[in-house]
Amino acid sequence: MILREWRGVTPASKRDAYLDYMKKTGIKAHTGLKGNNGVFVMTRDLSESRCEVVILTLWDSMEDIRAFAGNAPERARYYTKEQQYLIEMPTDVTHYEVEHVDGLG
Repeated sequence: MILREWRGVTPASKRDAYLDYMKKTGIKAHTGLKGNNGVFVMTRDLSESRCEVVILTLWDSMEDIRAFAGNAPERARYYTKEQQYLIEMPTDVTHYEVEHVDGLG
C-alpha cells in the first residue's frame, strides 16, 4: 500500500470554507477510485492567522496513483478554486510505502 501526502496552508479565516470546498471536489473525487483505500484530512493551527491542511490518501499501488494523478504522480493536483483559499500551494506531494497498519477498522 502507498500513502500519498499533500500539505498546504490556508488563512485561518478560510479554513472551514476550504474544507467544505475540498469535500465537494478533491475528497469526493477520491471516493470510488480504483485502488483508493481512504482519505484522511487533518488541520492544525500554525498561528492565529494560518492553518496547515494535510491530506493523506491510501492507495493499492503507484499505478493506481498514476491513473488518478497522471504521469507525474509526484506533482500536486489542484482544483480550479483552490488558489482562492491557499497561501501555500506546494508543487510536490510525498509518497510512502506503508509497512504496517493496525487498528483501522
